[in-house]
Amino acid sequence: DVNGIIALNVGAWYSHDGGTTWARISNHHGDNHDLWWNPGESKNWIMGDDGGGEITFDGGKSFSDLDFPTGQFYHVSVDNDFPYGVYGCQQDNSSIKIKSRTDNFSIDAGDWFPVAGGEAGYLVSDPLDSHITYGGEYDGQMSRYNDITRQYQYVNPYPEAWIGSGSESKQYRFQWTYPIVFSPHNPKELFVTSQFVHRSFDGGNSWEIISPDLTRHDPNTMKRSGGPITKDNTGAEVYPTIFSFAESFVQQGILWAGSDDGLVHVSKDDGKSWINASISNSQMGEWAMISIIEPSHFDAATCYIAATRYKSDDQKPYLFRTSDYGKTWKQITKGIPENAYTRCIREDPNKKGLLYAGTETGIYVSFDDGARWQSLQLNLPVSPVHDIAVHKRDKDLVIATHGRAFWILDDLSAFYLLPDHPRMKNDQPGLSAPFLLKPRDAYKFQGGSISSAEMQTGQNAPNGVLIHYYIPGKPEKELKLVFYSAKGDTIITYSSIKDKKGEPIKISKDFYDDKKMKRDGILPVDSGMNTFVWDMRYPDATQAEGTNIMWAGSVVGPVAIPGNYSVKMLLGDSVLDQQNFSILKDPRLATSDADYAAQMDLLMKINKKLSETHKAINDINKVTGQINSYLGNVTDTALASSLRKSIQPVIDSLNLIAEKLYNPRAKAIQDVLAHPIQLNDKLAGLGTIVSYADAKPTKAAYEVFADLSGRIDIELVKLKKIMDEQIPAFNRLIEEKKIPAVNLKK
Repeated sequence: DVNGIIALNVGAWYSHDGGTTWARISNHHGDNHDLWWNPGESKNWIMGDDGGGEITFDGGKSFSDLDFPTGQFYHVSVDNDFPYGVYGCQQDNSSIKIKSRTDNFSIDAGDWFPVAGGEAGYLVSDPLDSHITYGGEYDGQMSRYNDITRQYQYVNPYPEAWIGSGSESKQYRFQWTYPIVFSPHNPKELFVTSQFVHRSFDGGNSWEIISPDLTRHDPNTMKRSGGPITKDNTGAEVYPTIFSFAESFVQQGILWAGSDDGLVHVSKDDGKSWINASISNSQMGEWAMISIIEPSHFDAATCYIAATRYKSDDQKPYLFRTSDYGKTWKQITKGIPENAYTRCIREDPNKKGLLYAGTETGIYVSFDDGARWQSLQLNLPVSPVHDIAVHKRDKDLVIATHGRAFWILDDLSAFYLLPDHPRMKNDQPGLSAPFLLKPRDAYKFQGGSISSAEMQTGQNAPNGVLIHYYIPGKPEKELKLVFYSAKGDTIITYSSIKDKKGEPIKISKDFYDDKKMKRDGILPVDSGMNTFVWDMRYPDATQAEGTNIMWAGSVVGPVAIPGNYSVKMLLGDSVLDQQNFSILKDPRLATSDADYAAQMDLLMKINKKLSETHKAINDINKVTGQINSYLGNVTDTALASSLRKSIQPVIDSLNLIAEKLYNPRAKAIQDVLAHPIQLNDKLAGLGTIVSYADAKPTKAAYEVFADLSGRIDIELVKLKKIMDEQIPAFNRLIEEKKIPAVNLKK
């Protein structure tokens, strides 16, 4: 339809008559940027707006939900809570505080909420109280929010509104995404930047200026934004400004500032004087935007810079390092594609020279202070990475993307250990023997990790100890990981060829593919680095064969308590490597070591008694099955009847014992509503109750365990008497009559 026209703006408009008349399109979100029109069906189109993507099949009368995970975050910061929080402002939406992991099985809508600020820029939590956040917004707005009192206060350095004005009229030129930074040395010292550096020591109630204008202040760049028809002066277009700012992590009072018109300044005296430390035009070109400044975590004179010039039609990556306070700069972009312009750079606070870079097309890592870069994309969809944070305590990498929201790479410990590992020195092309890396300490933590196929929820980190190990190729012998307590007692063993019960797995030529390697308890053995997650559980109790129907509990083994542990890697029977690690207490809890020990002691007793119970059930079913099978094969009808008559009371006694130990009538889970659960399920249910929280068992729990154990023991004594006396007697009867039979005792 040549007269069908769609015009995209803040709203979207449709004309059916070549532009003579227009009607508004009622899609779900505003700020419409792009549209794909199906060339074969004019009523089918996809709109790309600030809410994501939405689809219509009826010419715009209705649209699909905005259910794509397309959040656009400008920056990311983290706090030191447990679990730690992740913060950011998302384009044309709210600011967000979200948990990095939860006690449930995913990170859902109840785990995030809006805090200070709005859609633009930086968002940080108060280092002394994570319930208080500071966030930016356009037109120089800045807010402080307390998520307990829900008080939202504006603390702008200069609260005068300038919407619609050009930069030349503003007293302070605050960029849309101006920096908001707490000092790493003084948790009460807060910095923000316009063309000046502003500082507050009282949460934004009062501000001082500690710098001159640190931009070029070129009048030609300070006009109103827009063309002859439409002006667009919301604050996103304010220029020139201090776009990036940071204080040295090593020495208090060393301050770095980078402008969006290409200047870099450093102060070594807490802002009293500033030195122009800009990178030469021959190295970077004019009018680069200094996107991120990252002082080194290990050396006061070292600083890293990420810059962009894509607005000047230059998509090259620009990363630089100085080791002399900006007197000289070295470009460090080897390994990053020529068209992957760089948004950010960060140094790992736990490892000197370990760098991460965010580009317009993904993320990169350098293990040698920027000399060489390699992709760290892994399963991350191709997307612009605008900012990076490393959680120092938990050793996680957190990134803010433009279009794919937040992502977390769990456990960077391998990055810290591999480059310095003796077997990785000198870039050896082939490593001959498997080895273990020291595991990162893990927390005893509730919850788990389930990935949503629709990606409507965030995925939790694996709940367990992450074991990283290298193998040069798929081993011919059995590879094992054996976990030990601090006393040296064996806890559990995992194998590359056996399941958790120790039963051999039939290995086909395609066994080691990704799907099959997800079998419970089977070690992956891919060439190179492998990761196995120990769920921290002791072995399961013995399962009652022939039935898995349990309502109140299960046979799952108890979780190891906080303490010191070790893991050995074995190939066949040879120990190849051993590493120590710790399981840490959830820091939110007041549970004592004695409480943990008491809980584990009772859980192990429950586990042991449940195994005894299920072994008895299995013995009963085995013996009665053998008797019935044997009698069914006796061809002499009279003899079979005589034998049945003599043994039937024994079978009846065994069945009575079994029916008290478990529920043989339960063939499906709802059957227990008509046929009550028995001692095994009651005991397993007690285990579930005792393990539900990290706490000392209640007095009632001990009482119930004593009662259930006593009732089980009564049945086990009866069973032992039958097995020791009546079954051998039946075997002797068969032998006397010289009838071939299996020894039932065995």
